Amino acid sequence: MPRSGSVFLLTRLTISGDDMTRQELFINCVKLLEDSGTDDPQFDMMCIFQDIMHDKAPLLKPKEEVPADIHERIMQLTERRCGGYPLQYLLESGNSTAIPSRWAKACSYRAPTPKLLSSTFSIIAGKKSLALL
Repeated sequence: MPRSGSVFLLTRLTISGDDMTRQELFINCVKLLEDSGTDDPQFDMMCIFQDIMHDKAPLLKPKEEVPADIHERIMQLTERRCGGYPLQYLLESGNSTAIPSRWAKACSYRAPTPKLLSSTFSIIAGKKSLALL
C-alpha cells in the first residue's frame, strides 16, 4: 500500500545536491519505491529511466553522471509513483494529458480520396497494376 504523506516523501527524496551516477540514482529511487510498497519497483524505475533519458538501456552506462534537470525530473516522477500515481500516466513526458508522439501520427489519419479509392478497387478487380500508380 503506497504511502500518501508527501512530506515524508519530500524529505526522503532530497538526495545530495552533488551529481549522481545513473546507478546511484537508480538504487536510491528503487529503495524509495520499495519503502512505499510499490509492486515492482525495479520495473517501474527502469521504465521511468528509459522514458526520461531516452535510452533503452540506461544502466549500461552505470557510472555516467545524470544531468541536474534529468535528475530532478526522475525524482519528481519517483515521488508521484511512491504516492500511488499509475506508472502508465507518468510515462511519455510525465503528463497524463499528453498524447505520446508515436500515437499522434496514428491519430492523424486522413480519409482516402475518391481517386485513391477508385484506384484501389481497380487494382483489386485486376483492371490496373500497381506499377501505374
